[in-house]
Amino acid sequence: MLIRSMVRWTVRILAGTVTLILIAAVGVYGYSNVRMSRQFTVPEHQIKFRTDSASLALGKRLVTVRGCVDCHGAALGGNVMFDDPAIGRMAAPNLTLGGRGAQLEPIDWERAIRHGVRRDGTSLRIMPAQEFTTIADDELEAMVSYIRSVPAVTTTQPAPRAGPVILALYVAGQVKLLPGEQIDHVKPHEAHVEPEVSAKYGAYLAAGCTGCHGSDALGRKDPGRSARLETRGEHYARWDRPLFGIGLHPCAPRGQAS
Repeated sequence: MLIRSMVRWTVRILAGTVTLILIAAVGVYGYSNVRMSRQFTVPEHQIKFRTDSASLALGKRLVTVRGCVDCHGAALGGNVMFDDPAIGRMAAPNLTLGGRGAQLEPIDWERAIRHGVRRDGTSLRIMPAQEFTTIADDELEAMVSYIRSVPAVTTTQPAPRAGPVILALYVAGQVKLLPGEQIDHVKPHEAHVEPEVSAKYGAYLAAGCTGCHGSDALGRKDPGRSARLETRGEHYARWDRPLFGIGLHPCAPRGQAS
């Protein structure tokens, strides 16, 4: 009799646990889908495709140091960085004229890179547009023009997918999955930012460093992220100033030695 009672309670506990897990899963998927289907209003901001050699050379350099090739591949034909059933699939599309690039007008490029938003107003996933949102018009035009100039690649990459672990972390506020939620979409953009030795220009360059080092340069605490860079930090204190010099750093101002 006691054994039978224990079995009944065990079954009830297991059934209750499974029910709670299913309710939580439905809640996570439902809430995340609502947020992912949100549409963002982005002001129209036109950019131009350029063909001059100076713009293409600048674009090639920026596409490299800004990390575009790290996600989209050396040939910009797309790349699957990882694919895990629980975590999801992190995949970047083919940006060449043999892939997604052929479908994009100048306004689509501007919206995607600076705002992380698709043509239909929904947010892209993973794309670090929050690091590109302050980029000046001339540099953005150079990057896009260079991407359009590379040889066409015809490969097609699978769409990115968020797995249950990432969705749960996203709903809990531990993962920033949608760039569209992180950007001030009405903030005006500069046509050109003049290179100079100043904190202001340094902040402009360092916008591309925040994804790894954090917005306050204190580093990211999650595993595999980069070190802290604040001026009194333990890493920075051991470095000589020339490490950050124009001639050594990949994000050196255009026209300077790299």
